[in-house]
Amino acid sequence: MLTDVTEIINKQGPIISVEDSSFIEIYSVWNKHLWPGRVSKIEITSCVQFGGGFNLEYLQRPAWFWKIMVDNKLAGVNSGFLTEPKSFRSRGLYVFPEYRRLGFGRQLLLETILKAKSLGCNHFWSMPRKSVLPTYESVGLSRCGDFFCKGVEFGPNCFAELIL
Repeated sequence: MLTDVTEIINKQGPIISVEDSSFIEIYSVWNKHLWPGRVSKIEITSCVQFGGGFNLEYLQRPAWFWKIMVDNKLAGVNSGFLTEPKSFRSRGLYVFPEYRRLGFGRQLLLETILKAKSLGCNHFWSMPRKSVLPTYESVGLSRCGDFFCKGVEFGPNCFAELIL
């Protein structure tokens, strides 16, 4: 009987879930994988403004964190926070190499967009690296301007936005 149940479970495929997470939980992913050797301190949020410039008030804003799990193994992470009353930034999207090209980055971004909508935002933005811009475009974000390396440690990046 146990063999039959195991066969049924195995035929169902992996169990995939997007779950709430915390800064403490995803900090090590950011530190070791997304931004290895980063010089600047990794904060809960970022003070970068959409289109350029800085707003130190952003560092005091609450943030939300998500993880995607595959068979109870961490596959990727993301976070988001309000930058303005109706504007929400996605930050820190990372999917481990063995889970890439399976739509997990897209799932994490969609969860982040849902949070922005639930907060009444009409603007959603990020600063994706050039290599992952297609993932952001797959959920509706559009690149704004040229790619840049100045002012970022892990570029080239660009600004990308979605009007909600």
